[in-house]
Amino acid sequence: MAIHYYCRHCHQKIGSIPSTIDSRQLGIDQLNEQEKQEMIEYDTKGHVHIRTICEDCEQTLKQYPTYHEQESFIH
Repeated sequence: MAIHYYCRHCHQKIGSIPSTIDSRQLGIDQLNEQEKQEMIEYDTKGHVHIRTICEDCEQTLKQYPTYHEQESFIH
């Protein structure tokens, strides 16, 4: 099992870490249930997929703050 990070906007893979890392070390235990449902998925192989934001999309959101209102600003 591994933990994979993907951008929630452009779906680019940001990185992966081995499963030897405890989820508490990643701060997952600090998320409320709604945040966990929005950000974390588990696949059939037991891998964890976390939706976050990449640097490019973060810069775009800083430049165009109205994009926060949209579910996705990349088509």
